[in-house]
Amino acid sequence: MNYLKSSLGLLLCLLLSVSLSAQGPGKRGPRAAQGQQMEELLEKLDLNAEQKVAMKTLQEDTQSQMKALRDQAFDNPQDRRAAARKIMDAQQEKVAEILTEDQLNQMKALRKKQGPGKRTRKGPGGSH
Repeated sequence: MNYLKSSLGLLLCLLLSVSLSAQGPGKRGPRAAQGQQMEELLEKLDLNAEQKVAMKTLQEDTQSQMKALRDQAFDNPQDRRAAARKIMDAQQEKVAEILTEDQLNQMKALRKKQGPGKRTRKGPGGSH
């Protein structure tokens, strides 16, 4: 179960990065590279037409929910993180319904080849 959650978490991060990189033409940098990585990953998973539509719809829904979340006021950062986690958990469950077990296993193997994909934040307020 932890394997499935971590694999889905990686896919979620990549889906979100694809949606963020698609927000503006001509943008370059880590988000664009992550978006390209995600497109390649999904291509290698050999999704059928129905899965492609479902993943795109899921990506758009999640992007919309996360945008709405950014526009909300929260008492503290922990509440905002909890709300975001709830959206991401729901997305992970839906991804597990869309992909086959073989595709989930293949995704894990492909992600291992790509490396850890750790993000770092630099600038005021943080270095993690």
